Amino acid sequence: LSFNDVANFDDSSTEPDQRHLHNNDQTMLERFLHTVEAHPEKLAVATSSRTLTYRQLDNLANALAENVSSQICVGENNFVAVYLERGSDMIVALLAVLKAGAAYVPIDLSTPKERIQVMLDDISSYCSSSSISVITHSEHSSSVEDYNLLLIDQCPQDPKNRQPSEKPKAADFAYGIFTSGSTGRPKAVPITHANVMNMLDALQPIIQFDSTDVWSQFHS
Repeated sequence: LSFNDVANFDDSSTEPDQRHLHNNDQTMLERFLHTVEAHPEKLAVATSSRTLTYRQLDNLANALAENVSSQICVGENNFVAVYLERGSDMIVALLAVLKAGAAYVPIDLSTPKERIQVMLDDISSYCSSSSISVITHSEHSSSVEDYNLLLIDQCPQDPKNRQPSEKPKAADFAYGIFTSGSTGRPKAVPITHANVMNMLDALQPIIQFDSTDVWSQFHS
C-alpha cells in the first residue's frame, strides 16, 4: 500500500507470554508509553510535511489531552469523534483522547453529514454520557456543527511532558468502528484495549514487529 502517512510500531518483546493472550491487562496507552520510554528519539509519525519522534508525539498528545479533559465530556467508555484529515494531527488527537480516559471514533472527511449523524447516534448507545463531542479543524466544522466541538487549530500547542491523570483500563473501550452498512444501517462495534493487545500479541510470533517496522495508517 502506498500512503504518505505512516506510523512506526515497536514492541521490544519478540516472544510474548502466551498465558496473557486473550487475557491481556495492558492498554494501548501503556504499550505506547513503554515505547516512548524505550525509544524517545525514534521516528514515530511521518507525513509528507511533518515528522514526529515518540517524545514529540507524546508531548503534543499530553497538551491536547488537557484541552480534551477540560473542554469536553470524557471518561471511561465515553466516545469522542475525531473528524480530521489523515495526518499527524489525527494521530495526536487519537492519543489525546485515550490519555483523557475516553475512546475515539475516527470519521473520514468524505463521510456525508447524514451518515455522520447515524454513526454518532449509534455509538452513543454505548456511552456512559448522553452526548458525543467532536475534535476537528475549523475548516471542517460545518459538517459537525450540531455537536460539541473542540477545534484543534485553536488549542494551545505547547508540548507537555506531564502525563494526564486519567488511566484507562484494559476492559475499557479504546475506539469504535462501523460495519459497511451493506445490509442496512452501519452498526457500531466498540473495541476494547484488551482486544487490540490480544491481536498484537497473537501476531507478534508470526510477524515479529520491532522498532524498524512501519505500519500504514489504514486499518480498523
